[in-house]
Amino acid sequence: MKRKMEKGLVFSLCFLLPLAFKIPSGKTQEINQEEKKIITSGEAKVWIDPDRARIFLGVETLRKTVDTAREENALKIKKVVRALERLNIEGMVIKAPSYNVSLVKEPEYTATKEGRLPKIIGYKVRQDFTVLLKNKDPLILSRDSGRVIDTALKNGVNIIQAVHFFKENDSEDKRRAIKLAVKDAISNARTIAEVAGVSIKNYTLISSVTQYWQPPRMVQMRQTFAPGEAEGIGTTLIAGKIAITSRVQLHCTIE
Repeated sequence: MKRKMEKGLVFSLCFLLPLAFKIPSGKTQEINQEEKKIITSGEAKVWIDPDRARIFLGVETLRKTVDTAREENALKIKKVVRALERLNIEGMVIKAPSYNVSLVKEPEYTATKEGRLPKIIGYKVRQDFTVLLKNKDPLILSRDSGRVIDTALKNGVNIIQAVHFFKENDSEDKRRAIKLAVKDAISNARTIAEVAGVSIKNYTLISSVTQYWQPPRMVQMRQTFAPGEAEGIGTTLIAGKIAITSRVQLHCTIE
């Protein structure tokens, strides 16, 4: 009986042994077939001169009745538009993209203290508009932008949101930045391959991101809130160069 059990045990071990040492061939082939890659990036920056300026302005009026607030706002807008037109700046375009009417209420804590809802004490009307200037000379563009702001402030404008300098058609400049960034990425890939002692087989993926950068938008906001103090002071703006930055990512297989 004991001898029969020993034979059965030996037979089982012999049967299982090949299974225990079997190599998973599928996984090994997957590792061997995986392509080796270099993943790198490139960057380039192109500086351009602006030929456009967009100035964001607004007029806000506050009165007890909505009709009075609207009428006063309309009169101020007409006055400032006429004053800007008298500057005779060639190619100037004025647009009014937004108009807003809102309630003005007393402080909420006052009403809450007395156990009631806040009272309406007036109406606020705000109309925003933009002024677009065109000139290929950055110095003239800067000068005209300052003239627009000064004239607007003297004729009823009490909101200056931003001044944005840009180039109207920058497609070629963006493509130039992309080309330089791709060349930079390829140079980086070749340098890595040379140091690693490998050869680049082909390029499998190139992706790009282009960014538009300009200096912070700065205007003399002090004139908006204290025009009396700003008498005789002209607004000085500088239409500086704008940077177009392109970044690309490059994947290439090696051998």
